Amino acid sequence: MKSARIFGPRDIRVVDVPRPEPGPAEVLIRMEAAGVCASDVILWNGNFPYIAQGLTTYPFTPGHEWCGVVEECGVAVRTLRADQRVVGEASLGCGECPDCLTGRYDICQYRRETGSRGNKDGAYAEYIVMPARHCAPVPSSVTAEEGAIALAASEALYALQKATRVLGGTVVVQGDGPIGLLAVQVARVCGAGTTILAGCYENKLHTARELGADVVVDVTRDSLRERVLQLTEGKGADVAVEASGSTAALNDTVDLVRAGGEAVIIGIYQEPLANFDMSKVVLKDMRIYGSHVSPGMLGRAINLMASGAIQTKPLITHR
Repeated sequence: MKSARIFGPRDIRVVDVPRPEPGPAEVLIRMEAAGVCASDVILWNGNFPYIAQGLTTYPFTPGHEWCGVVEECGVAVRTLRADQRVVGEASLGCGECPDCLTGRYDICQYRRETGSRGNKDGAYAEYIVMPARHCAPVPSSVTAEEGAIALAASEALYALQKATRVLGGTVVVQGDGPIGLLAVQVARVCGAGTTILAGCYENKLHTARELGADVVVDVTRDSLRERVLQLTEGKGADVAVEASGSTAALNDTVDLVRAGGEAVIIGIYQEPLANFDMSKVVLKDMRIYGSHVSPGMLGRAINLMASGAIQTKPLITHR
């Protein structure tokens, strides 16, 4: 089968590799669509932390946002069937350690991550093998291309459910990429009173308006901090979501949040954070949450997509 594999920094090639065989608890899936995440670009650049840490070694097949059809089921699989459209999770726990047994397979020390950590081959191939327990069915009302963004939707859902002040509150999202646009939609689903999306690309800001963002701020023209303070009578946002991957935006996050507010960090950063004023976090009595992948959220995200509460098709820009 054909597979696009990364052999080194900025060195990706389409090569022939053997088609994988599913184990007893695994399924073989024929790819229909795969998304390009910002982290895939960082992996291609060679700057992803897993590469520096030796957790991902060359060559490997990237791609963790995908949708496909089950071609073959292992003998122990009971939850899926052949010809069923599915999507899969990124973080694959061992299934046996205390973290996995309590549902936190995302932090399993033995985990692999599709398309990166542990060299678990990803979706930039004709076929992929996945543990059945880490796959979720996709209803016919969701297309394959939309399904390929279901994982990103689940990650936005996982991030927002960490915060306790979303309901009825002001939520500001930094970053007009797919995760940011999904986070705005999730905030609305979770009952936010006002949603603010900040970015720098007019076409993406236009999409944010169409997807229901109450306020859109072009940070190349306006001060996000001043706009947020204006909209909140000088108090600041109840929740700030940093989804841009910009260290400058991360530094600004503490200035956007009100006293007692919360910040959720989703972005992956290619350079260390410098000059972060932790005193502001202390004096505001803020809570800061890191958020990575989406344990237990994939099926819920698909249900929200199927109902129309979360839209992913408008996020597709290139093929």
